[in-house]
Amino acid sequence: MEKNYKDFFKEKNIDLLEDIFFQEIEGAAFFIESKDFSWQAKFNFLYNNLQKFHFNDIVNFDSFLLYFNRESEICETEGADHCYNSLKEQINSTAETSVIHIPVSKNGISYVFRLKILRFIDKGLIFGILTILDNVEVNYEKLIASSYKDSLTGLFNRNTFNLHIAMAENGKHYIGFMDLDNFKLVNDTYSHERGDELLKDIGGIMIYLIADEHVIFYRFGGDEFLFFTNGYTKQQTMDMIEKLRKAITKLKIKDYTPTFSIGYLEVDFDKNNIPKTQLVNLADVAMYEAKVNGKNRITYLTESEIQEGLKTNSVESKLSSLRSKCERSVESEEIK
Repeated sequence: MEKNYKDFFKEKNIDLLEDIFFQEIEGAAFFIESKDFSWQAKFNFLYNNLQKFHFNDIVNFDSFLLYFNRESEICETEGADHCYNSLKEQINSTAETSVIHIPVSKNGISYVFRLKILRFIDKGLIFGILTILDNVEVNYEKLIASSYKDSLTGLFNRNTFNLHIAMAENGKHYIGFMDLDNFKLVNDTYSHERGDELLKDIGGIMIYLIADEHVIFYRFGGDEFLFFTNGYTKQQTMDMIEKLRKAITKLKIKDYTPTFSIGYLEVDFDKNNIPKTQLVNLADVAMYEAKVNGKNRITYLTESEIQEGLKTNSVESKLSSLRSKCERSVESEEIK
């Protein structure tokens, strides 16, 4: 017969919760009666050492989320508002178990809490275990966040672009594909290290000089970049592009002046006029049109051109043809 360990520990005068389980928690354990659940419902603490981290005023979910860190790397990818709303949805969930990572900040110090919620709805109870992560675990969280960023330039990467497109609000947006002209010459003439430095400098211009709440930049790969606007008109988008083009020319390397070939288009998610899966390909087509027409120029893909390409299923074939033209052009320049 299996031994009754509850009685065994009781005989030894050991409280499993107080003497073992709670000793492993850097935070708190609490419960709420589910019939009373609300954001203001008071936590009934079973264990609490939050005062050790100066969070002794946390008494319910409302007071806890007052410390939500909007500047955290964890929520940077999806945006602070989306991250905050997602946390609230997870807390409000009816799933039996939820594990939520919540970035907080107090007195200039950042923390990450792991909140595990156990819901015993049939018994009318909700349990919460709130744990402050140690440095190793926090670094792991940052590693997860960094998977959405390009390590060289600090820009978001294509994974983040896909995420942002999926999350995009309705309305008009502009999407652009940008390719550095003759970048191969930098690597071949001045070294790959100098080429990396140039890409990093361009990323810095995009992040610190051009980007704002209306435009985000991404490194798509190699010397290719994307932008995505939210709230810009076509003229504002053109002004932003011209500001970027002018700025990167100041990164001149001896005889090489950086320039972009840029293609962009307008998408209206209210009309759902363009499949999201085709957005990059269409912007890429426009970029290659700029490239084959002389480089260092901008091509805008009109609505009629987009719909014609989609209707005839010619986007991929046109892209392939334009790429081939560019490759042949590069080969002929090398021969000269």
